[in-house]
Amino acid sequence: MLTRLIRNLFGTPTDAAGELLAKLERARALLKDNRPQEALDAIAPFLARNPDHAEALFVRGTALVELSRADEALPNLTRATELSPREPRYLFNLALAHWILGNSARTIELCKKAVEYGDFHQAHTLLANIELPEDT
Repeated sequence: MLTRLIRNLFGTPTDAAGELLAKLERARALLKDNRPQEALDAIAPFLARNPDHAEALFVRGTALVELSRADEALPNLTRATELSPREPRYLFNLALAHWILGNSARTIELCKKAVEYGDFHQAHTLLANIELPEDT
């Protein structure tokens, strides 16, 4: 009986935190598996409890970009970069959302930051495509 009482008092938060982290990992896996809507569904409970978790915001923003909802992705990706301003992945995906929405000046600025904080190939590629567009 004492064991059950201790588990009820002290085990539940740890279990709940573990379940939430599992949802974050599941959302990452779904996103990697090109299942963005399912990733959105999986990350929602995590963000409900952790609204300022940079990686979770990044996952939700990235899923929204992949669903062609870049305008909805901007607040998520912007907040993720505010929380982790030197994370190249966050900066690049925010740049990509801006690019999709037609804001090339902001895209260039963010890609340059991503490159500054890490040798981020995707940012180099997007910069090259913006600065040296193909002849049409």
